[in-house]
Amino acid sequence: MLLPKKGARATSGADLAAEQSAQIAENTGYLTKALLVFAGIALFVGVFIIANTFTMLIAQRSREIALLRAVGASRRQIVRSVLVEAALLGLVSSAGGFALGLGIATAMGPLLNMTGAALPDGPLVITPAAPLASLAVSVVVTVLAAWLPSRKAAKIAPVAALGSVDQAPPARALRVRKVLGTLLAGAGMLVMLYVATLKTSALSNLMVAMLGGVLTLGGVIVLAPLLSQPLIALAGKATTRFFGVSGKLAQQNALRNPRRTAATASALMIGLALITGLTVGAHSAQSATAKEAPQGLTADYKVNYSTNRGLDAAAAAKIALVPGVAAAAPVTMAQLDTQGQSAVITGTDPNAFGKAAQLDFRAGSLHDIGPGRIAVSDEFAKRAGLQVGATLDAEMGGGMNSGNAAKRKLTVVGIYAKTGTIEEALGTQTDVLPYSVTKQLDNLLVKAEPGKAAALSGRSAPRSATARC
Repeated sequence: MLLPKKGARATSGADLAAEQSAQIAENTGYLTKALLVFAGIALFVGVFIIANTFTMLIAQRSREIALLRAVGASRRQIVRSVLVEAALLGLVSSAGGFALGLGIATAMGPLLNMTGAALPDGPLVITPAAPLASLAVSVVVTVLAAWLPSRKAAKIAPVAALGSVDQAPPARALRVRKVLGTLLAGAGMLVMLYVATLKTSALSNLMVAMLGGVLTLGGVIVLAPLLSQPLIALAGKATTRFFGVSGKLAQQNALRNPRRTAATASALMIGLALITGLTVGAHSAQSATAKEAPQGLTADYKVNYSTNRGLDAAAAAKIALVPGVAAAAPVTMAQLDTQGQSAVITGTDPNAFGKAAQLDFRAGSLHDIGPGRIAVSDEFAKRAGLQVGATLDAEMGGGMNSGNAAKRKLTVVGIYAKTGTIEEALGTQTDVLPYSVTKQLDNLLVKAEPGKAAALSGRSAPRSATARC
């Protein structure tokens, strides 16, 4: 063997490619899940649109359906004819939508690269399961959405349908909707009131909030035919005043069949709810990030290199000698794998770091950190089942830097509350730096002497000291 027994590992090209592919798939898994959520919402909205479309088509064909019933067509045959039409429509539409999606995907690559996404060159990769899944889901959703309208078409009596083109739904059906919608909406509001009392954003609490939102939205959708009547009557006063006879006809047409009106409005309501939810969520995430980013950070300056190569390890000592600088804490990062869990460990000088940052330790302290002794966040400790005094068989420098990975014995000497400033583990610079990707510092946290922060910002000494590195 040409390689040393310790500190080196040989990896074949195939194994390295498979490892990198698995890591890329893991990193993009969240994007895939987010896209699937949007696809599910789009299908949910599509059900309302498809059902409303078939309801109107059946209303327009009521005379034709009545004639088919008069010449001997059974109810089952009417249902089958509508469902077959829906299946063919879903098949053609899914084929067109899939082709359109490929065109959008082809055009999105260069557009995303213009924004710095750095997507790899190459053709689109389309697995056989993709078009088959697209066709199957589209046909199934279309047929399911058309099932209730097809049942309604089968109930058209040959003689009664000839006398009325659009019949209002029976009062009993509306009463059932009222009771069911009230129960759903009431349950959803109770759940949301409970969510308002929660103090944390744990995953279980988020799931409860999602349940409350789904119940409330479902209740409003069920109650939409009843809610639409007073709202349309109120809006009709304005349309009649401004548009005359056309506005009056529009009001009466909307009131003629509350279900059909509500189905159209529900699709629009879901779209607006989605946009509102995404906007509120994005704004909340931005506010939370802006609030948590400086949490636990007391440094006056953060020094970064203008390229990705990092800062020399001697930069911290040189900047610490600049007049007005109280402490310069080096920061470098590497991957740590232990107990079946992966984390990012931050390497620093604990003494200098204590002046540039402030951590809330649940157990142990910052001064306990030393060679072979690390502190971990409370979240990582819970996830990996760690506690103070635990000895870890850890792999340092894995992942994309797997060629430099090595086994290390580490002892947990502290547990701190997780912040946006520090990663999931904290160790010394000498323990972490050899296993970082660049073998350089990622940044420096600089703490100025009392009353010297403003004066230090106008000096070129820190910049010169960094440049000499």
